Amino acid sequence: MNKLQKTTAVMAAAFLAAVWNVNALASDTVVEVGSIASNIPEIVNFPAEEKPFEKDNTLYVPCRVMADAMGMSTEWEQSSQTATLIVNADENSEKPIEQYAYRMSEGVDNSGQDIEPENISIELKAGSEYALVRFDYSDTNGETVSYGKTVELDGIVRMLDGGTVMFPLRSVIEAFGMELEWQQVSRTAAVVIPQITVIPDNLGIIAEDIVQDTTSSVVASAAESETEAKSDMTYLGTFRISHYAPGAESNGTWGNATAWGGDITPGRTIAVDKDVIEPLSWVYIDGYGYRCAEDCGGAIKGNMIDMAVSTYSEAMSLGVVYKDVYICK
Repeated sequence: MNKLQKTTAVMAAAFLAAVWNVNALASDTVVEVGSIASNIPEIVNFPAEEKPFEKDNTLYVPCRVMADAMGMSTEWEQSSQTATLIVNADENSEKPIEQYAYRMSEGVDNSGQDIEPENISIELKAGSEYALVRFDYSDTNGETVSYGKTVELDGIVRMLDGGTVMFPLRSVIEAFGMELEWQQVSRTAAVVIPQITVIPDNLGIIAEDIVQDTTSSVVASAAESETEAKSDMTYLGTFRISHYAPGAESNGTWGNATAWGGDITPGRTIAVDKDVIEPLSWVYIDGYGYRCAEDCGGAIKGNMIDMAVSTYSEAMSLGVVYKDVYICK
């Protein structure tokens, strides 16, 4: 929480500068939910002040209105500016989406644990281009066991002046294992449950104290283009990028802690060689965006970066890549 508080002023200024750089309003777009909340398909009724809009060929919709239409609930966490969409997993529900959520949850590889599906959720932080997808289960003792991973959205989560949270429709729908069908002529976006259940891969156990923050993406969105953003940076070279996660399995005795930035924050924290990148510096990594040098490691030497993600299994699946890195002035 301390890290979030430190960056609040920067986030607010950059986000307000970017939020209304919208290509075109999409008030003529029709959004249908096909037999999701009930067995009867329906068209989503958007209030006049909460109409969909488009930016960079991405359709944005209001969070609460869309969630209600799909039979989901929403929660808002003011301190972290995070909206959470939640769908219950219930095989006996009258809602098709809750039956589907149960089938998805049942298909997740949970290493043979005796657990029962509870819900699937996605955490959407204002200004972020990343989200945390979470599968919650209850064990025989009534404790919650969570599996999940970080997903990249096809646009940042935006907040309008009136407080309405807008999210990029396609990537959020797909994160829930559903499909978005687009008809260009009629400008109709149809959300549907696929005939074959989509079982997500690369899920890992999520610690309850993981913080999901991508302050950096707000700074990136304020720039008019990547080329313009890079004009105010210094090129450091091509770096070897590996991945790690909070917890002893990936971070040893340090657990969730970093060397300089408090707790590890997936989507933000990177471990660096302090002789190459100064502690707490912001860098830009091609293909990933902005990250903050909040950690170090004995094996991180020279042009190497270890990037934080949400789970150990996700870190293992991402492996090692090579990317150009820039230091932000």
